[in-house]
Amino acid sequence: LCMIVKNEEKFLEGCLQSVKNVVDQIIIVDTGSTDATIDIARRFEAEIHSFEWCDDFSAARNASILHAAGKWILWMDADERLIPESIPVLKKLLVDEDGPVIYRIHIRNYIRKDKGIKLSSAHRLFTNFKGIMFSGRIHEQVSQSAKALNGEERESDVILEHLGYALEEYDQHQKDKRNRQLL
Repeated sequence: LCMIVKNEEKFLEGCLQSVKNVVDQIIIVDTGSTDATIDIARRFEAEIHSFEWCDDFSAARNASILHAAGKWILWMDADERLIPESIPVLKKLLVDEDGPVIYRIHIRNYIRKDKGIKLSSAHRLFTNFKGIMFSGRIHEQVSQSAKALNGEERESDVILEHLGYALEEYDQHQKDKRNRQLL
């Protein structure tokens, strides 16, 4: 599991709890937390690395995957959870591959104020293959690099829950402001 975090004490424990029995390595790249984020990560025996934030999500994510030792990389944000029903589904995907493979994972985005759920998907699982890397300052993706390597794109039935769109109004405003600046 590769993650980038900053002040995620509210969400991190739930995220790590949801994947602790699936991943062999937890890599946390911290971009300047001042809350209990690092303490929570340590409780899950995560490898913690610092990264000076440079307004580029891909740069931070690429720093995280440099530390990955396994054959597969799953990336998540702290406000996401692997649903329990997806654990056996995910484990079945983790087989040896000869080349680059990226899997599309489904995401249930919970929307603020009982507005329901918005479904999306993204490439969140990929082989730890030299040359697969993130691109895009925001809404970062690995698909371009995988395509350049003639990688195989596959669908999965793995589902993540994303709680970040259900933030309190002030927190959501701060997140939106950051994203508009980067866009």
